[in-house]
Amino acid sequence: MHASASLSVLIYLPDKGYKPPEIPRLPIEEPNTDFKRKYPADTELGQELADNARVWKVYRDEAMQHDDGLLDGWNNTIDILLTFAGLFSAAVTAFVVESYQFLQPGTLDLGAALYALAVNDTAMLHALATSSPQPSSPARWINGLWFTSLFFSLVAAFLCILVKQWLDEYKART
Repeated sequence: MHASASLSVLIYLPDKGYKPPEIPRLPIEEPNTDFKRKYPADTELGQELADNARVWKVYRDEAMQHDDGLLDGWNNTIDILLTFAGLFSAAVTAFVVESYQFLQPGTLDLGAALYALAVNDTAMLHALATSSPQPSSPARWINGLWFTSLFFSLVAAFLCILVKQWLDEYKART
C-alpha cells in the first residue's frame, strides 16, 4: 500500500490577490503579577526565542543577579587573601633580614682582613682571601626557604591583584 501526502502552500502574489498567511497571535496574558508586569508576554506565536523575547529578558536579569552575588563573594575572598599575603610577606621579610646575616662573612673575618691590611701582611691577606668561609649548609637552606616563601607570597599577592582587576572589569561590562 502506497500513501502520499500533498501539501498545499499559498504563495503571495500581489497581482493575483492571494494573501500571505497570518501569524497566529498568542492569547493575551493579564498583567496580574509582578513577573507579568515586569516581563510582558510575547505577542506572536513562533517568536518565543527571538532576540527580544521574554525568555532572554528573564534570563539576563536572573544571570545578572546571580553574577552580582558570585562576584561579591569572590571579591571579598580576594580581599582577605590579599591582606593575608601582604601581612605574610611583611613577616617573612623580617625573618629574611635577620637570617640573611648568616650568609655574610663574619665580623671576625672582616677584622682579620683589616688587620692584615694595616700591618701590610700580604701572606696573611692572601690566606684570608683564599680561605674565606662559606656559609653553612643549614644557613643556605633556611635562607633559600625564606626567599622562596617570600617569592610565592608576592606572586600570590600579584595574582590577587590581577583577579580583582578582572572582577572589576567584568562587573563594569555587565
